[in-house]
This record gives sequence, structure tokens and C-alpha cells, in this order.
Amino acid sequence: MSEWLVDVRSTRLGIVIIYRQPSSPVHPFSISTFFAEFFDYLESVIMSSEPLVLLGDFNIHVDVPTDMHAIQFRDLLDSMGLQQHVKRLTHVHGHTLDLLMTCQSDDIIAKEPEVERYFSDHAIVLCDLTTAVSVSKVTHAEF
Repeated sequence: MSEWLVDVRSTRLGIVIIYRQPSSPVHPFSISTFFAEFFDYLESVIMSSEPLVLLGDFNIHVDVPTDMHAIQFRDLLDSMGLQQHVKRLTHVHGHTLDLLMTCQSDDIIAKEPEVERYFSDHAIVLCDLTTAVSVSKVTHAEF
């Protein structure tokens, strides 16, 4: 996880980049542990005074309405007042794994994110923010 504060003219934006490695014999980190830790983390940043953008590779099939992990993840986002904006498939084998989320109360997404070309097995996700005029300062920071 990486946290950033970005100053855009007179607006400060909090950006959190997350990679959730899928569980494997080499990395036996359960998804239930991720949900618990992610919930705790969200509680610590969700009340930030800056608009917040969470993005990254979550390795959860949010596009599958009946997937139990996707249901649990969507419920978690909803309970925290977050909205997931990526609606297209982002992986070469299908599924929407790469996500972009904001607080439902923050109106900073100008239009639906676009899925672009693939540099690996994941696509690039592009998004226009309503506050993005020109970036004046980027600072790596802890919230």
C-alpha cells in the first residue's frame, strides 16, 4: 500500500494505491484477513478532510454478482460510504480486478474510468478527476 497527498491548485487529494496479492501456498494470506484489515484501514482514513481516491489491483471479481468475495467486498464498500467506479473488464482472462473507489459524497470523478491497453495481464485504467487542473505538488505521506 502506498499513500499520497496531491496538491492540485487549491485542492488537496488523498490517494491510496493498494495491491492485494491473491492467496497461494507461497503467500497464505486469506481474503477474510484482508477484509478485516482493509475495514480497519478504511476506518482510519475515511474521515479524512481531503477527497480520497483508493485504487489498485484487488484481485476480487467484483463483476461477478454471485461471487461471495465480491458480495462481501461490495457490502464493505457500501458500509463505508465508498463507490467503485470501474465497470469494464481489466484482466486478460476477464473480470474486473483493478478498481478505483471514492467516497460517495465526493463528486470528483468526471466520467466513468476507461480501460486502455494491456502492459501485462492487467489493463491500464484511466480516469478524469474534476479537481485535476494541473498538479502543483505531490507528497508521499501517511494519513
